[in-house]
Amino acid sequence: MKKYRIVNKFRFYVSMSIIILTLITIVALAFNYTLSKGHESKIEYMSYTVRSNETVWDIAKESDYKGDIRNFVDEIIEINNLKDSKIYPGQIIAIPK
Repeated sequence: MKKYRIVNKFRFYVSMSIIILTLITIVALAFNYTLSKGHESKIEYMSYTVRSNETVWDIAKESDYKGDIRNFVDEIIEINNLKDSKIYPGQIIAIPK
């Protein structure tokens, strides 16, 4: 078995510190990624029945959404698998809470 001798202690400690910090960073990022994935699956929806002459934009404006309304309209369209923003009276759509 070959034995190694530390020639420069400062260089050894710096190298080991970099390796340890890199491993800690990788573990922290992996843990954060798993936490964020679990959070995304907890989105709640409410059913909404479309009224006469109502658009997706009208529904989005009535909600308590904080942020860019365009993103919320896109989200409603995506959630309900709509090809465009056309909706019809009596149609039931899902709206994120």
